[in-house]
Amino acid sequence: MVNPLDSNTNDTSTTQSSSQTLAAVARREQPAETVIKNASIINVHTGELRHNRSLLISNGRIAAVTETGVGEAAEQSTIIDAKDEILAPGFLDTHVHYESSMVTATGFCRGVVPTGTTGAFMDPHEIGNVLGLKGIRQLLDEAANLPLKTFCTIPSCVPAAPGFEDAGAEIDTADIERALGWDDVIALGEMMNYPGVIDGDDEVHTKLAATHAASQRATGHFASRETDANLDAYVASGISSCHESVRKQEALAKLRRGMWTMLRQGSAWKDIPETIRSITETDVDTRHLLLVSDDTHPDTITEKGHLDRVLRVAIANGLDPITAVQAVTINAAEYYGVDEDLGALSPGKIADIVFLDELSSIDVSRVMIDGSIVVEDGTWTNTDALPSKEEHTDAVHEAFPPAARDTVKLDKPTQEVFTIDAPEGAKRVEVAAIQVEENQVPTKQISAELDVHNGTVDIKPGISKAAVLERHGGDGSVGRGFISGFGFDRGAVASTVAHDSHNLLVVGKNDIDMTHAATRVMKLDGGMVAVNNGDVLAEVPLPIAGVMSDQPLSTVTEQVQQLESAWAELGCSLESPFMTMSLLALAVIPELRLTNRGLVDTVEFDIIDPIRRHWWYRRINSEWSGHNNCGIPLTRYFDYIVKTPSSTQASGYPPRPPMNLSVWSRVWVNSMADTDDASDVTTNIPPHHIVYIWLALHPQRRTRPLKLAMKMVFRPKERSFLSGFPQMRCFSGLLPTRTTKLHPRFASCSSVPLQRALQSQSRF
Repeated sequence: MVNPLDSNTNDTSTTQSSSQTLAAVARREQPAETVIKNASIINVHTGELRHNRSLLISNGRIAAVTETGVGEAAEQSTIIDAKDEILAPGFLDTHVHYESSMVTATGFCRGVVPTGTTGAFMDPHEIGNVLGLKGIRQLLDEAANLPLKTFCTIPSCVPAAPGFEDAGAEIDTADIERALGWDDVIALGEMMNYPGVIDGDDEVHTKLAATHAASQRATGHFASRETDANLDAYVASGISSCHESVRKQEALAKLRRGMWTMLRQGSAWKDIPETIRSITETDVDTRHLLLVSDDTHPDTITEKGHLDRVLRVAIANGLDPITAVQAVTINAAEYYGVDEDLGALSPGKIADIVFLDELSSIDVSRVMIDGSIVVEDGTWTNTDALPSKEEHTDAVHEAFPPAARDTVKLDKPTQEVFTIDAPEGAKRVEVAAIQVEENQVPTKQISAELDVHNGTVDIKPGISKAAVLERHGGDGSVGRGFISGFGFDRGAVASTVAHDSHNLLVVGKNDIDMTHAATRVMKLDGGMVAVNNGDVLAEVPLPIAGVMSDQPLSTVTEQVQQLESAWAELGCSLESPFMTMSLLALAVIPELRLTNRGLVDTVEFDIIDPIRRHWWYRRINSEWSGHNNCGIPLTRYFDYIVKTPSSTQASGYPPRPPMNLSVWSRVWVNSMADTDDASDVTTNIPPHHIVYIWLALHPQRRTRPLKLAMKMVFRPKERSFLSGFPQMRCFSGLLPTRTTKLHPRFASCSSVPLQRALQSQSRF
C-alpha cells in the first residue's frame, strides 16, 4: 500500500531536504542535476506556449523554468538539448481499466509510457469481480514498482447488477471503507448503479457516504441519456464525474452542473467526435473537461497509441491543442487532488515530461519520468525500469499466485446447454434480440421471427445465439438469448471477458461449435477463442483471473490480431468486435443485455423471456378470437389491418376497425366517463379496444406497455399496483415515445381527443 508519488527511484517526496535543495537550485546557488534547454513549453496554467525555455531539475522535480541562456549550467549538470521540441506535462488518464488491455500492470506500463502516459487512475473492477479486494491488491502491488504512476479508484459496484448476474466476488461497504484507507486508493470507482443513486437505495448511498467521510471523490457512470431531474439527483448525491456521455447535449448538461466531464475514446467506444461539440460549438469553460481512454485493446495501444491517440482525435475534431493537453494534465491532476505534484511544468512539480516533435499531431519523441529519460523514439532506454520480455511471464506469476490463475470453475458444457426451447406446439416464434451497434456502448432491443424445429428455436441469417455460463464455482446457471449485428454466418466465439462479472460468454451459429469454443476457453483457464466446424481458428489465453494475459503486450497484440482475422473469417466486420462482445453482459447499460441469470431489460430493469409470446400474449389471442367469434389470431389480424388495402375485406376476418385514433380514443374515454371507481374502469372496455390502441401506437409490439394494459383487463385482482390514477398509468405506457412512431397507416389520423384526455386534470 504505497503512494505512487512516494514510490519512485528518486526521492520525489517533498521532504525538508528535497525542498531545501529545490529552493537552492531555483536561487541558482546550487547546480541542477538535469537541465533541459532550448524547449518550447506548454504552460497549462495560463494556456500559453512559451518558447526558448529551460527546465532546471533536481531530486526528480522541477526547480525552475527559465529563459534559455539565463545563468550558466554547472559542469556536473546533465544537459538535454530539446532543439525546439515542445514539452508537455506527462499525460494522465483519469478513467481506465488496465484489464481491458488484456495485460497486467507491467504489460500496460510497457505499452503506454512510450506514448506519453505517465500516470493513470485505474478502476480495477474487472479483476475485482473475479477475485475481490485480494485481486485488486495484487494488481496494485504489481504496479507499485513500475515507472507508470498508478492510482486506484476502488470499485463501487461488485457485482455491477446484483440480482441480475453472479460475480466471483462481492465488494460491500465495509470493503470499500477498508480500501479507501490504502495509500494508492484515491477515489470511489464509477458508480454504475445510477438508478440506485437516483432512487435513494440505502446500500448505494451508504457507499457514497463512506467515500465522502474519507474525503475522497466519488466517480460516476451515468449511462442514461436523460439531462434533467434524474441527472440532477445523481449529481446532488455527490458524484462528481462521468465518462458515459455519447451526445453533445449530455456532455454539455454535465459540464453545466459542475461535473468533471470525461469524454471517451477507447478501442470501440468512439464518443469524442460527437461529445467534443459540447466544447467546440459553445463558449463554455473547459476547466472541468477530461479526456479518457476507458477501455483500450492491446492492438490499439501498439498500433495507434493511448492518450496521444485520444488527443489527436480531439484536436482533429476541432479542440484547441493546448486545451486538449490541459484536459489530460492539469485538469486531471486537479480533479483527483494531486496537482501539487503532477499535471504541470512548474516549480515543485514532479518532472514527468513528454517531448513532442509537433503539437497538433501529438508526436511523442521522448518521455521523462521523475527527471530521467526512460523512452526515446518509442524504445525503452531505462532497462532497469521493467523486467525484460523474456522475464515478463515469470514476473507476472510472481505477482499473481496460482489461485489467481485458476478461476474458470464450471462443468464441461454439452450441446444441450446452448439449446433454446420453443413453447409447446409452436412452429414459429417472435423473439427479443440484442442489436449491437458498431463503436457504441448501448444496444437496442429488436424483434425477430424465427422458425422452430423439433421443439427448439432455429436461427436465421443475421441472428446468432448467445449464452452466458456462470464460471465462478457458483450455481452453474446459464442465460440464453439472441444477438444481431455481429454478422456471423458460421462458427462460434467464446470469452471469459464479459463485463462486469466475467462469466463465460459464447456467441455462435450452431450448438456444436459453441460447445467446442466454451470447452477450449475452459482448458486455457480463461481467454478468447474462435471456432469453426470444431477447429480452433485463433485464441488469446488470459489466465490471470480469466481477463489478463501473463505474456508481454507485443505477444498479446499478435494473438489479438489473429483472433480478429478469425472473427472476420466467421463473417464479422465490426471494428474492435471483442470489446463490443465483452459488454453484452453488462446489465447496467441500455437497452438489452444477457447475463447468467437471463435476458435483462436494462431500461425497465427486469429479466425477460427471449421468446416474447407469454401467457398474456396467448390470452390476448384467445380473448380476441372469442370476442369476435372467429379463429383469427390477433397478430394475424393486425398484419391484415396494416398490410392490406383499406378497400379490401378478406373472408373470415372480423370487420376492419375505423382507421382513426380519434374514434378509438372516444370509445376509451366514453367508457370511463360514467364511473369514478378504479376497480370498474375496464368493465365496459372490450379487450380488443385496448389491444387495438396499443397496436396502433406501438407497431413494434413492445411488450411492456401491452402487458400493463392487459393487467388492467385480464388480472383485475392485481389492479391495486396501479394505485392512484390507473387510467393515467395505463395511458402513459401506451403513448408513443421518442423511439416509437405511429404506423404509417395511422400517420394521418387524428389522436387529439386521446391526447387531450390524457392531459386533462379534471377527468383523471
